[in-house]
Amino acid sequence: MSYLESHYDAIRDEILGLGSLPFHRESERIKRSGEWDVAFLYERGRRRDAMCDACPVTTRGIESYPAMRTVAGLIYASRMRGGTHIEAHRGPTNLRVRCHLGIQVPEGDCGIRVADETRQWREGQCLVFDDHFEHEAWNHTDEDRIVLIVDMWHPGLSPTEVRLLEGLHRYAYAYARQLSKYWSSNAAAAGGRGGGKPRPQALG
Repeated sequence: MSYLESHYDAIRDEILGLGSLPFHRESERIKRSGEWDVAFLYERGRRRDAMCDACPVTTRGIESYPAMRTVAGLIYASRMRGGTHIEAHRGPTNLRVRCHLGIQVPEGDCGIRVADETRQWREGQCLVFDDHFEHEAWNHTDEDRIVLIVDMWHPGLSPTEVRLLEGLHRYAYAYARQLSKYWSSNAAAAGGRGGGKPRPQALG
């Protein structure tokens, strides 16, 4: 986090210099009003080369600290347009913490609630919280709010626990990709032939 704050000026210029091209609508099933867009640098440990190449200072910090590249989380720029409200929701696990670096924060009613605490982002400062607690965010201004979000393993985990969790997540993602590839290539599963619902088959 100290790297992010000490290199804020360069990171801000990189993120704001992206324009709108790499951003796409956030697809998580979280109720919201308004517009919430994201641009990924890392997704569950997988590098997005185009974004990383466009943000060399940001990427250097991320790649210098392995704890920032957990396979259980994400690293991305998050943009809330003015008039946006992301309703209360919870993250999937309490094994990680989430860091928000304020990139562009408008004045006015723009903030985040985690459990029963409410905070406002500050440009150039990191806000760290456990997103397994219920939280919501809003931007009731006329300007965009942009933060850089970095997921990290919970600091209470031991190195042995982190290695075990990394291995479990990699196995789970690899198996899910294998399963998805199998079913997408199965004509019956895709509804192409056979009419009825196919029975699962062992992968071999």
